[in-house]
Amino acid sequence: MATYTGLDRLDLPGLAARYGLREVRAEPLVGGAVNSSFRLRSTAGEFVLTALDGHDAATAVELARRTRMFAALGVPTGDVVPDTAGALVTAVGPHQVMLKQWLAGRVHTSLPERLLRDAGELLARLHLLPATATGLPSGTRRLSEADLAGMETCTDREFRDWVSGTAVLPTPHAGTEVVCHGDLFMDNLVERPDGSLAVIDWETASIDDPVFDLGMAAVGLCQSPEGDRIDPARLTLLLDGYTRLRPLPDADRARLPDTIVESCVLLAVHRYHRRGTGRAHRQLIPVAASARTLSQDAESQAIH
Repeated sequence: MATYTGLDRLDLPGLAARYGLREVRAEPLVGGAVNSSFRLRSTAGEFVLTALDGHDAATAVELARRTRMFAALGVPTGDVVPDTAGALVTAVGPHQVMLKQWLAGRVHTSLPERLLRDAGELLARLHLLPATATGLPSGTRRLSEADLAGMETCTDREFRDWVSGTAVLPTPHAGTEVVCHGDLFMDNLVERPDGSLAVIDWETASIDDPVFDLGMAAVGLCQSPEGDRIDPARLTLLLDGYTRLRPLPDADRARLPDTIVESCVLLAVHRYHRRGTGRAHRQLIPVAASARTLSQDAESQAIH
């Protein structure tokens, strides 16, 4: 389970001095499954301070490097702000801390339909980035043998049986692999004041199958208001935006329901391992079932 860092555990005056900031005020930001983030206001402007609770020194620096790389590639995102010594990550006791530009705008609890096409187009832009120039790892946002082995001690028997009966370990992807975000959910999208979208949080970025990334985005952005199924109309809008920039061959479109199911299982297993209690890990079971229905509908349309 995640351990979050409170503001009282950070030396805010010391951090302000390291970044050359004055008259700093801070407040916690909601969201984030692993790290703790705070909004900083100062005479130099506004920033996001993130305590990288789920990272050691090496992985924290890698995340900062990755974030800067996407900003340099022209992706609308919050760039990392180095400290006065030029370091991208600063150590505060046992904590690794990163400062980023503040992105003015709004984070929606459910992405409005008017923005779904734009979200699809933004994902296509990422998939069109030069994969060989990013230095990203390959295929890390997938179920692993270790994930499934960890379910052997799961006390929620019904959930454990669902995972074992539904989960399929990924097979090597024969097509082109692309830059994937891996977590295109509402809390990682910011609607800017001009109506455009920016994307944040590059922890799960990797080189992988673009259809899997679309499946994850469908889970993140295309659920019904009740959160119990994939809404076909919302999914259509997401794919319409995606295909503005990047084609989606029929064979890939046909694979999408299965990747939605895979994404649901992956997220559910990770939720269980992080939280261990409650019912959050069960919420994606009906969503996965609805993706199976999408697959059956597609097959029926193909027959007729």
